[in-house]
Amino acid sequence: MWTACTGVPRFRGPRTLGNRVRRAHARGMKTTSNTRREWAWLPDSRPGTVAVGLAALVLCGTILLAVGFALGMEPAETFTDNWLLTVAGAVILAGGLAAAVVGAVALVRRDRSWAVVVATTVGVLVTALLLQQLAEGLG
Repeated sequence: MWTACTGVPRFRGPRTLGNRVRRAHARGMKTTSNTRREWAWLPDSRPGTVAVGLAALVLCGTILLAVGFALGMEPAETFTDNWLLTVAGAVILAGGLAAAVVGAVALVRRDRSWAVVVATTVGVLVTALLLQQLAEGLG
């Protein structure tokens, strides 16, 4: 900022980017020897949130199918015997595959949170198990 009488710039202090400078001065500008980033529990990015939501949908669908079988729903011999099971299996398979892919994208983009790792693992496991069941049914 220029002063009116002298024409020389007047120093008003450090320019702050949010509270970074104030927080750095409050810490005493000390660096720590621990440079590892702590893993958060909740995701930080949109792909991470989508992966967690898809994994929750897959788990809920799988639990609902297990409860349905426990309450006496008849298993199907072929894919066309029970359309409810066919559609539910296809939705769970697509959700598991999508959770695995979107979770992998979130991990590649450095969204290191436990929920994203769990969601990606659930997606991979559910996809692998359903593909194995599908291969047994076709074989």
